[in-house]
Amino acid sequence: MTESRKSSRQYWLGLSLVYAVSLSVFTLAPDSWPLVFVMAALLFLIVQAAYYGQIGRKIQGTFATATPGVGLLAMTGGAIAILLRGSQAAYWAGPLLSVAGFVAMFFFLNRFGRFYSGSRDDQGSASPSS
Repeated sequence: MTESRKSSRQYWLGLSLVYAVSLSVFTLAPDSWPLVFVMAALLFLIVQAAYYGQIGRKIQGTFATATPGVGLLAMTGGAIAILLRGSQAAYWAGPLLSVAGFVAMFFFLNRFGRFYSGSRDDQGSASPSS
């Protein structure tokens, strides 16, 4: 496994973990915690993207992503979390949704995600992570 492949997998793993935890937070947490979590998650995602070289001056064009499918996947999980919120099934379905969301997001990003492997050292060309 090359160094850029390893970095892209670690990057997708971090994004998938934040998505999975957010599904659980939005399903199970009291009213004020989702707002606090959104701010913490955004800060984590920005720091992680900067660390892995996915945002910066050398990147031209679009950000590292797997659009439009990743957006559809995220919206579907979020809609299910909102529908489960406050229901009796939320306590068992929230963690189950979180695990399923993590697995689906990680495999989707790992397969279709665009990771800028040389953005720290060279022109920032995009290369697929697979």
